[in-house]
Amino acid sequence: MEVTAELVVQQLGSPTAKGPNERLSQGIYRGNVAKSHKGRLRALVGREGTGKNAIGVLMQQATGVPRIGTGDLIRAVCKPVTEDDEILCCAVTPEEVESLKARKSGSRGNNAIVQKLLYARVLWWEDCQEGFILDGCPRDEYQPGWVSDLAVALDLGVDVILLEAPEEMLIDRVLHRLTCTRCKLDFNTKLKPPVVAGLCDVCGMELQQRDEDATADSVRERWVDSDRVLSWLRLYYAQYSALYVVQAVGDPKDICRVTLEELLR
Repeated sequence: MEVTAELVVQQLGSPTAKGPNERLSQGIYRGNVAKSHKGRLRALVGREGTGKNAIGVLMQQATGVPRIGTGDLIRAVCKPVTEDDEILCCAVTPEEVESLKARKSGSRGNNAIVQKLLYARVLWWEDCQEGFILDGCPRDEYQPGWVSDLAVALDLGVDVILLEAPEEMLIDRVLHRLTCTRCKLDFNTKLKPPVVAGLCDVCGMELQQRDEDATADSVRERWVDSDRVLSWLRLYYAQYSALYVVQAVGDPKDICRVTLEELLR
């Protein structure tokens, strides 16, 4: 079968056209009944700098289920490095890639492109069958539909983890953040510097600062919209007992340990 961009959405339909409440009868919001880290879709949300990337990677290592970052998917198709990146590029058209490169992150058009990338990554690879960790989604009022679609498709329960930390701490983290161009692991030049400056400790590839992390003002500007969405998500998932609030202060390993313990209580 020829792989086309349209096939990605056709596999599950459009989540924005059939709101997430329609899936509640299928039991995806099972709250505190989780007895294992398998069989769950764990979504990490929070302000930039709360450590979603780092905590997601540590959770992946601890649980054996993959971490999927929507930002990583965008970067993968905008600047393919691996064979998997090239395969993911089949989910979108060249015009859609150019739209992503233009950084029009707030447009509905780009939202639909990210939806296709996410569905492709989850459905075209087999490593998500027993659950996965989702970093960077949901991040608006439409994306809970994506979470619900994928949870129903793979028969997974849903847990949403909201990471919180003081504002000045987050600003400092973001301004000193470097990300590996291959494995997407985050480093911090003050808090978690790489062993060799500019190179990833894990795979040895180059570390780069994201363009959008250049100034404190640019970070605060992005928070205006994200804070509104986070308030909405907090209320939405709390009503289904699917929300876990974690203080993302301290060593990432300790935060990961506390988070995993909380999820099984």
